[in-house]
Amino acid sequence: MELLKNQFFACFGETGAQSLAQRATPSSFEANEIIFEESHPSDCIYLVEEGSVELTKSSGSKWVRIAVAQDGDYFGELGVIDGSARSARATAVTRVQASKIPRAPLMEVLHMEPPRAALQLFERVLDQLRATNNRYVAETVRKEKMHFIGEMAGAIIHDFRNPIAAIQLAAELVSDKDKDPTTQKRCDLIVKQSQRMVLMVQELLDFARGNPVLKLESLSIASLFEQFATLNQDFFEQSGVRVTIQPIATKVELDTHRMLRVLQNLVQNAIDALNGKGEVEISARENGRDVEICVRDTGPGIPESIRETFFDPFVTHGKANGTGLGMSIVQMIVDAHKGKISFTTETAKGTSFLIRLPKAH
Repeated sequence: MELLKNQFFACFGETGAQSLAQRATPSSFEANEIIFEESHPSDCIYLVEEGSVELTKSSGSKWVRIAVAQDGDYFGELGVIDGSARSARATAVTRVQASKIPRAPLMEVLHMEPPRAALQLFERVLDQLRATNNRYVAETVRKEKMHFIGEMAGAIIHDFRNPIAAIQLAAELVSDKDKDPTTQKRCDLIVKQSQRMVLMVQELLDFARGNPVLKLESLSIASLFEQFATLNQDFFEQSGVRVTIQPIATKVELDTHRMLRVLQNLVQNAIDALNGKGEVEISARENGRDVEICVRDTGPGIPESIRETFFDPFVTHGKANGTGLGMSIVQMIVDAHKGKISFTTETAKGTSFLIRLPKAH
């Protein structure tokens, strides 16, 4: 876009705007490139002409997003105005084309402009500070919730182990005494499902701590899908939803129990959304060095109000007893496998989740 159309120049008169535009120098940044770090000197203001920039602030071991600057926006004005160091990190989300205006000419022009120019810039700074404050309050609340979940999960695991072990032992004893195939199958299912109960609580604990430990093994997608179908056969039949599975023989390095949990969450959500009518398809294909697993449904689609924050903790919609942690755990597990998860959705037509995982070497 034309430089003078940037909203930054709306604060200045024609003469001041022209003067600043003449002193601007073009810069470009590649996707994921850090433009400046928190605490760096505030030597210039950036005017975004093309692309997207994320501004983040450190919070412990994580970075919290405080703003996004896109075409026609500007950023970096806070430190430039008061002469302080950078209060946030700026990172190019996409390839960015921007212009830099150094601090010295900006302050020179501001002193020559009517008070209105300075007031408009200060209003912008105040808006950013309010937004930052709101995000930090939300982050503090989130951390308190995660701390509580961690304590709760630890207590549950401690109390679960003995009764779960007793259930598994009883199932194994019945299996040893009764060799009927149906009994053997049901006992095996009891053992596996009880193991899943403990692992589900362990995942909550891992999520609260942010450090999932994977037990990787080389497993074919066909075997993964077969285990998933066996564990959920009764659930599929009772749901009224048509579930189809299209496996491939390609192998992936994965933690079987955790990846089963990923499929469980995705398919459970899809079936809940379908409310007894529709179809869920689980499929896989090779794509270069990766394997892509797709979970597609013919449901109502993800509401627009939560699409941007869908994988954030405590985001839920339409579930009376939902915790809003299921999809955050899914993303944590996929990330731990060095994979990626994304989705496409369309209102009244359905949703498709795509999980990309590297093939086994």
